[in-house]
Amino acid sequence: MRSKTFVTRTKYKYTVLFDAVTITECRTRESAVRIPQTIKGYPVTSIGSMAFVKCAETLEEVTVPDGVEEIGEGAFGDCVALKKVNLPEGLHYIGNNAFAGCCELSEVKLPEGLTAIGDSTFKGCGKLTDINIPGTVECIGDNAFAGCGITEITFPGSLKSLGFSAFACPGLKKVTVLGDIYNIGR
Repeated sequence: MRSKTFVTRTKYKYTVLFDAVTITECRTRESAVRIPQTIKGYPVTSIGSMAFVKCAETLEEVTVPDGVEEIGEGAFGDCVALKKVNLPEGLHYIGNNAFAGCCELSEVKLPEGLTAIGDSTFKGCGKLTDINIPGTVECIGDNAFAGCGITEITFPGSLKSLGFSAFACPGLKKVTVLGDIYNIGR
């Protein structure tokens, strides 16, 4: 089945496939964005790769709605003004480089239900000092939090795979492991 690409008269370019919307481009210069839960009656279920690259200089806060299950590769990458991200329960996957280079990002709560965090997802988010890994996360990719300001981290019992240099954080002092991690690094 082919997807159809649409442009709204407002803020987003998107595709519809199997009656679900993927946001493919944000077209606003607003500092705070609340992504809609539906567009033209279709549920928004994913944020596509590089979707917010055009907002990189102005976006300070984003709210991702309930129903979004995946955030694509580089979706918010290098949004240098981004400070706060509100993620929904039910989000399962955050893609590679999704928030990499968001040097002002200091507030994000990872939701229960999240199962995988891709490679370099939060790499270079130096102001991100506090993160709680939910008890549903099974995989954290290479360099996922490298360069963050995290000083302590607890790995849940659900974690099975931890990527190479996933927490290469210069100030990391305390690591707690609550289960068996079967794969570490390469």
